[in-house]
Amino acid sequence: MKKLLGIVVLGLLFSGSAYASCYEATIMKPSPFMGNNGEVFTLDDGTYWEVGVEYEFLFEFFPKVLVCPNEGFIAVEGKKLSVKKLK
Repeated sequence: MKKLLGIVVLGLLFSGSAYASCYEATIMKPSPFMGNNGEVFTLDDGTYWEVGVEYEFLFEFFPKVLVCPNEGFIAVEGKKLSVKKLK
């Protein structure tokens, strides 16, 4: 998983500066994280997010993710999910 996330990070960084605001985090709740439409999740930095129109059924426990808030997505287990940050 770490190797895959590293490859994704490098690919995004070399594809343009728009991804410079991406960062790595861990999804803490819910556990397991499914990655389905409307699922609200909490990152280890305390922020809350909602999955967009996605149906991935990932069933991941505390997955490491690449969060790109300016682009409106996270990358988890090789999947790119649309997300929005909740206030």
